[in-house]
Amino acid sequence: MPDHSLSSAATIAEQRAAACRALLVAVRAIDDAEGLNESSLGRIKQMVVALSQRSELFPDADFAEPRAAGRFHSLDETTDREYGLYFSVFRPGKESGPHLHGVWCVTVGLTGQEVNRFYTREGDGRGPGQNKLRQIGECIVAPGKPMAMLHVGIHSTRTLDDGVSRMIHLYGQRFENFPGIDCYNADNDSWRKIPAKKKTLAEA
Repeated sequence: MPDHSLSSAATIAEQRAAACRALLVAVRAIDDAEGLNESSLGRIKQMVVALSQRSELFPDADFAEPRAAGRFHSLDETTDREYGLYFSVFRPGKESGPHLHGVWCVTVGLTGQEVNRFYTREGDGRGPGQNKLRQIGECIVAPGKPMAMLHVGIHSTRTLDDGVSRMIHLYGQRFENFPGIDCYNADNDSWRKIPAKKKTLAEA
């Protein structure tokens, strides 16, 4: 008797690759025609939400859970080499302090919830007291509920204690091509730049 499980798994992987490829082609068309601004990013955000709603393409078995706090899996190794499209698996309580990617991003959940807080920097960053952050907003990323942020956005994240969070992330560049991430320390109003690195298939 033939083993249909392998055929089924391959079909899911192929369908997922095709769906991701279609998303990135559509994003490229918008980017080329309009550039990235609040309006065009809003359209891209809805396309990422539509991809996340095809939950059958993202079975838990295809995305290993992390050994530590979180793990990223690349969704675009064979498609668009400019944008970064990733699937994350984060344990409850995974937290990232205030940081600036330097690239635009969209995140939407498939399971779990993640609190995103948004900030503005008060000062020019050139001396003591010039990196003080002020919170200006907050949203919860959850199934069907996205977050989108332009390249100048500063945010912090924390997954809530209601089970493993699985999310799709789309970035304006791949992790290894980030201009470096500015990480802020609220205790002393300081910041440091972390060089770009490859998080794909690695602990986060």
